[in-house]
Amino acid sequence: MSDTKTFLITGVSTGLGRALARAALAAGHRVVGTVRTPADVHAFEALAGDAHARILDVTDHDAVDTVVDETERDLGPVDVLVANAGYGHDGLFEESSMDDLRRQFEVNVYGTVAVIKAVLPHMRKRRSGHIIAVTSMGGLITMPGLSFYHGSKFAVEGILETLGKEVAGFGIHVTAVEPGSFRTDWAGRSMIRAPRVIADYDELFEPLRARRIHGSGHQPGDPDKAAAAVLRIVAADQPPTRLLLGTDALRLVQAGRDAFEREMVTWAQLSGPQRGASRRPSSPGRPPLGPPQPDLLVAVHATQRLHRDTDPLGGDGGRIAVLGDWRFGSAIKGARARSTCASPTRERTPRTPPSFCRPRRPGRPTGTSS
Repeated sequence: MSDTKTFLITGVSTGLGRALARAALAAGHRVVGTVRTPADVHAFEALAGDAHARILDVTDHDAVDTVVDETERDLGPVDVLVANAGYGHDGLFEESSMDDLRRQFEVNVYGTVAVIKAVLPHMRKRRSGHIIAVTSMGGLITMPGLSFYHGSKFAVEGILETLGKEVAGFGIHVTAVEPGSFRTDWAGRSMIRAPRVIADYDELFEPLRARRIHGSGHQPGDPDKAAAAVLRIVAADQPPTRLLLGTDALRLVQAGRDAFEREMVTWAQLSGPQRGASRRPSSPGRPPLGPPQPDLLVAVHATQRLHRDTDPLGGDGGRIAVLGDWRFGSAIKGARARSTCASPTRERTPRTPPSFCRPRRPGRPTGTSS
């Protein structure tokens, strides 16, 4: 069976979309790329390889269906979809308009969904395919001044994760690619900036906006290395659900997850034991509810799966980081089992106690954290 695939990539005029298209063409794949102008058509089809350009505005959903159907008919089945088209909105929440929010979602969310919905029926009938959408580390973490952009990327993340579960039985893979800071036009011509009108935010936001403007084109990430990483997951038998790209993305997302975990543990009494207390009120002989137990913390830590791989091109500027799903089911199970171990009113059968039933220190009251 040939390893040559047909890619449909939206937004190939510049940036990561262009780098990925070049890499796929160099690897011998056929690439259908969407652009916005006739000049972009000629520039893209002048690239070496089997390159085909189509003019498309992803917010025109009828045009999206037409481009996909024509591609399937004239050039063959789309094996890999990369929904890459999008832009960033730079503006404080209070200073950005509802029209700004609507436009951001029309491109980043509705446009992405429209392309996926157009390709999905073809892939489902073939029982094969790989759907990739370029979201951002900003779909997992937030920074001041990007609330509308973050909202759009968080939305796409949730849609993709759900879609992956719905189509897994059809042999279709779904991956969210989450770049950090790369040398693209994201912070340059591809970004819309809301006017500044509220002085109260100057101290917070002016340095951030200036840093984004002056840093555009000088970001640490290399788009060509990101493209090589995406080709690696396309070739994988079991591609990841998420692919973080860039050491900054790995560091910032991990820091965000750590902060979430600390807050979750801090307020665990309100999240879980409070419900248990309402169902089983304290009574004489029953231990009171106490602070979060260490086994729960261990279970939460154990469910985080973080895998690292080296840069596919051997450099040190673009590491691949695959962040696995966070599953808290085992933590909940452990917490329920602890109540069985700790309850003095329930008799245990003589057997070796499970690992989560740990002996308590003499003299320490039940329910007190160690």
